[in-house]
Amino acid sequence: MSAGFTLALCAICVLPSAFAASLPLGPLGAIPRAHFQNRQSIRSTTDPSAVFVPEYAQRESWGILAKYQQSDVLLQGANVSPSGINNNQNGLVGPDVTSGLPAPTSEQIVPLQAISSASDSILSYHAMIDIGTPAQHLGLVIDTGVADSWVAASCNDCETEQFDASASNTYRSFPGDFRQAYGNGYVWGTWSRDNVTASGLTASPQSFGSVTAMDVGNVAYSVSGVLGFAFASISSTKKTPFFESLISEASLPFPLFSVALGRGGDTDDSELCLGCINNSKYNGNITWIPLVSHTYWTIMLSGLQVGGLNTMTTGLLAAIDTASNQIHVPMSVAKRFYATIPGSKPALSYGEGFWTFPCNSSPDIQFIFMGPTFSLDPRDFNLGKTSSSSADCVGAVLGMKGRDLPDNFAVIGSAFLRSWYTVFDYSSGSRIGFGSRSTA
Repeated sequence: MSAGFTLALCAICVLPSAFAASLPLGPLGAIPRAHFQNRQSIRSTTDPSAVFVPEYAQRESWGILAKYQQSDVLLQGANVSPSGINNNQNGLVGPDVTSGLPAPTSEQIVPLQAISSASDSILSYHAMIDIGTPAQHLGLVIDTGVADSWVAASCNDCETEQFDASASNTYRSFPGDFRQAYGNGYVWGTWSRDNVTASGLTASPQSFGSVTAMDVGNVAYSVSGVLGFAFASISSTKKTPFFESLISEASLPFPLFSVALGRGGDTDDSELCLGCINNSKYNGNITWIPLVSHTYWTIMLSGLQVGGLNTMTTGLLAAIDTASNQIHVPMSVAKRFYATIPGSKPALSYGEGFWTFPCNSSPDIQFIFMGPTFSLDPRDFNLGKTSSSSADCVGAVLGMKGRDLPDNFAVIGSAFLRSWYTVFDYSSGSRIGFGSRSTA
């Protein structure tokens, strides 16, 4: 069971400056920030006595509305109608691409670290990235929900490790404001270019935002920046994202990357594989789901089942987001979903969109992506008890209600992805692959 809720910089979205400036900025609130920890200090997040920490959940919920507030425009025209779907044929199951891939090299493997809070909640996953010449090592959040990347630099308000532009002889700045909004906060600065290296692969030069100011009160932990992996089509200035730079510079054997997310603890094996699929991280075959939009990594969610009962009446556009922590669905879907779990009830004390369920239950939850079904691990569905003596726990499926979000839109975060090795493939018309994780 995940101890409490986790906030990631999943909540960040890239907006034009004028649009981002119009976002309402609410009270900061007092949330403890934990600096990035060493892997050895991260404890297990499956403690059955863990208590739910609402602040992280609330901030992620606010952040999702900000991060995806342009989704109604960006996803316009994407087809999610489930009519005519043949469940026996949709989703390509088999070794196809994976059988022809060589084993990944050490240059392609980027270890990810699960960052936890003082209450042992996993906040996010970050990679140590080298920026500049000589290289400076900074921990950046891996985010498939945004295209643009940024790093703190000369930021007086930032309680984090920063990039020193003056110490890099390959750094270049250029005109243009950089601004990202998240939840009820923001970061801003200027656009820059420099060498960016993940493990042994370098994009040179790579565009990113040099953040000189950050509303850090809205972030639950110190963060040096974000490395965006969404498509260039959603970049605020249409700059080439890091991974697409690697593809265009012919640094990769195959145009795909894959992610394994762990649950923390000393045996955590989280990693990012650039241009590769690591067969040791999953069992069986990869199931491939075609994209319905080349903006976010968006696939069609045609069903959300509890005990074999589908709680959806129509298909949803589902963004697969490595920096989000939970599963966010339309409020109407969330209501039907929890109505099928005996003993569930709204948890309005945390805000609209939260539900509790009996801690001693273990719902059989299945996601249907264009035919194939994928399970949600009960440990990841349970966010923690409402109190140390309570028999009620908070569920990881959250309802979202935003006037700027499509009513057929969902965000699938790490609560689901921890059970599935996930491949983001630019080939074959672009698709996502899921393989059952080989570790608990």
